[in-house]
Amino acid sequence: MEIIIKPVTKTLDKLYINDISVDLNKDARISVGVMGDEIGLSYLLKMDSETYKNWGTDDEYVVNWVLEQLGLEKA
Repeated sequence: MEIIIKPVTKTLDKLYINDISVDLNKDARISVGVMGDEIGLSYLLKMDSETYKNWGTDDEYVVNWVLEQLGLEKA
C-alpha cells in the first residue's frame, strides 16, 4: 500500500556516535543517532575495509565520514 504524505522540513542539529564495533584490519560498524525538532533518527553504518584502513588514529576522520554518509555537514 502506498501512502502519500505531506513533505515536512525539520532541523536536525545534533549527531551522536553511540557505538563503534571494529573487526580489526577488516571493517567497522558505527551506530549513529541524529536528533532535532522532536525527531530522532538512528542509523547503523558499515565502514568498508578500504575506508577503515584510511582511518588511522584520527577520530575526526570517522566524524567526517559519518556526516558524508548521511549527507550532512557541520554547522
